[in-house]
Amino acid sequence: MKKQLIGLGVAALMFGGVGSASAALFQPGDLYYASNRIDNASIYNISTGGDLSGLSPTASGLERNLGQITWSNDLSTMYTSAYMGSSNGGVYSITADGIVDTHSSLDSITGLIFTDDNRLLASQYSTGTVFDITDPGNGSVFASGISQMRNMYQLADGTILVAAEIQTIYDITNGTPTIWAQVPGTSYAGDIEQTSDGRVFVSTAFSGEVYEITGGGDFRTDTPFASISGDTTTAFGLAIDPYTDQILLAGLGKDYIFDITGGGSFLTTPGASNWAYNLPTTNDMALDFVPISSNPVPEPATMLLFGTGLAGLVGSRIRKKKQE
Repeated sequence: MKKQLIGLGVAALMFGGVGSASAALFQPGDLYYASNRIDNASIYNISTGGDLSGLSPTASGLERNLGQITWSNDLSTMYTSAYMGSSNGGVYSITADGIVDTHSSLDSITGLIFTDDNRLLASQYSTGTVFDITDPGNGSVFASGISQMRNMYQLADGTILVAAEIQTIYDITNGTPTIWAQVPGTSYAGDIEQTSDGRVFVSTAFSGEVYEITGGGDFRTDTPFASISGDTTTAFGLAIDPYTDQILLAGLGKDYIFDITGGGSFLTTPGASNWAYNLPTTNDMALDFVPISSNPVPEPATMLLFGTGLAGLVGSRIRKKKQE
């Protein structure tokens, strides 16, 4: 009986986690973008760049104005925030197979991050409140008192930042907002990103500029790292490739994406001069790379090897017992 129980235990170790591990996962370094200016919005994988006309969505049927995309640390689930729509938005969970479910019915959600310690935080534009919505539902208050919040970001050192009104970035790591950085302009700060070597950047929405704000502080007299000019000067969705540090920027209501890695001035001209163009629909803030996971789900083959090795170890101990 003992040998049978041991065998069953080894089988459970070998195959118990394979069900979750074999489920489709999002791939680190893939880039996702959302159509935001209409109801029944969709999310697209645009990792290839170039001409994206005719691209099929990863998921569809969401509310309009998707604000930010984030992933669970095991990369099994994508979450996205809907700022508005026929039912005032909410937070969605999406599998890599494109299955959409409502995670929270909180309205007016703009920023959304999954933290290193497995908390799902959502910034609510209408109330100036950041909610912890790790458990499905309306969640609990994590931080409050910040007007016109947009996207959030957790730096490599664990600091949690939120972009907000009058070009201000707040540190909300401990639940009490403190000013972390300020940049020029009269609009709001939009999206925050960090490179692998620690440089921090923020887009400034309707000012059409991106600033480097590494280390925090007062940057209100600085010149921009990159700026957009032309028929509209907006700098909204900002994304940095976790492998190459390529910096990409989406303007509000545009169907193309800039590569601003080298900094400088960029003209809003549609077409092949851009990193990506002819996107199926226009963008707002939702432009995000799948991160390099800090808590990956083991591959089935890895689990099988682990189980096989453990089975061998248990068999060796049983033989030793018999010999004794």
